[in-house]
Order: sequence, then structure tokens, then C-alpha cells
Amino acid sequence: MSERATRGARLSGRVYQWMLALYPAAFRARFGAAMVDDFERMYAEYVDRYGWTGPVRLWKRVVWDTLANGVREHRANSGHSRTGRGWMMGALMLDL
Repeated sequence: MSERATRGARLSGRVYQWMLALYPAAFRARFGAAMVDDFERMYAEYVDRYGWTGPVRLWKRVVWDTLANGVREHRANSGHSRTGRGWMMGALMLDL
């Protein structure tokens, strides 16, 4: 991977680490470092496979996955159900 791609992977890894705040603190403590490592590895793979469009493809996948799974983890750990009004915001605010 080129130096430019390596810098991009590190910067993207920091942004991704910030996005992990959507997950509960206990989940981040247990899996956060490995998730960032996996993300940076995937970034390199996407750059190698798709060239300059690789980061765009990866971020499209990662943003949706992080939002959906972050909310799912909060809901699973808090007992919130989908039926209550404002369940998503309540789930996200529990641990921030």
C-alpha cells in the first residue's frame, strides 16, 4: 500500500474509532480496538482491490453497518423495544 493510502487508512481509522461511540461503552471496551484494526485492514484491501473508489465503497458499507449495529447493541443491552416512542434516541443516549 502506498504512503498516501497508509495515511488515508490511519485517518479513516480515527474517524471510525469516533463512530464507535454509537456502541455501548462495554461493547467498545471489549471489541473496539479489534474493530479499528479490522477496519484499517479492510481499508487497505479495498484500496488494493478498487483503487481510488475503494474508500468510498468501504465507507458506504461501514456507515450503515455502524449505525444499525450500534443501535441494535444499545437496544439489546438496555431492554428498549421498538414500540416505545423515541426508542432509538433513548437507546443511543443511554451510554453517551
